Amino acid sequence: MAVEKVDLSDVSTPELLNELLRRVKAGEKITNEDGSLPDALWALVKEYSIIACVDAIPVRTNDAGEVELGAIVRNTGKYQGKLAQVGGRMQIGENPQMALSRHLKTDLGLDFSYYDQEAGPNKPLYVTSYKPKEKDSDERPEVFADDPTKHSLAMTFLVTIPKDQEMQFGKGAGGQEAGGFQWFTENQLAQMTEDDFAFEQRHLFSKAFAEVKRIKAERAGRTERTVQRASADLVTPPVVSPFF
Repeated sequence: MAVEKVDLSDVSTPELLNELLRRVKAGEKITNEDGSLPDALWALVKEYSIIACVDAIPVRTNDAGEVELGAIVRNTGKYQGKLAQVGGRMQIGENPQMALSRHLKTDLGLDFSYYDQEAGPNKPLYVTSYKPKEKDSDERPEVFADDPTKHSLAMTFLVTIPKDQEMQFGKGAGGQEAGGFQWFTENQLAQMTEDDFAFEQRHLFSKAFAEVKRIKAERAGRTERTVQRASADLVTPPVVSPFF
């Protein structure tokens, strides 16, 4: 079923805000049926605002015991055919978890859980500044990415996805970005180039592998300490009072 769209194409940019205000006061819709913005309003927002986004990097362990990260194969835009994190912009009223759920559902048809349960939705892996290269400064931050269409800040989360769910590309409204999906190990990433990835994201996946290693080491350390405490409780003899 086609998504109903709000037509603002006949409204010039100087008059757009006044027209939006009038429509809001009159109780008229200013968003499309799927919650997205009309093209004219979206163009204005991209020109003068920084867009809030969320991204996800799925994590799994393969049959050989190696950690793999997942990326979609983009189906649209300048980076069509390139690997990228799954995600996109947040909508009004959404929190990061809601936005992640929507994007994973619409792009891949999947549910998700956080890989780092302790961090959950409150501690993203990193926050990335996306913007066109021509608007970039000479000194780039440690975490950066290219986006030829807008300036955005994206919160990226490590997630796990159900093994028994089959991926369904583009089944939901607006879910046309993913044309495929690829898993890869850290060694395979080392053989890839920046040209294999959209938005200059290759270094972001390197950071994700490093974070997975840190989380796994912390989990192993906690498990070892728990085992040591349990062993100590078993071998420690009871204290016998000299008065009995």
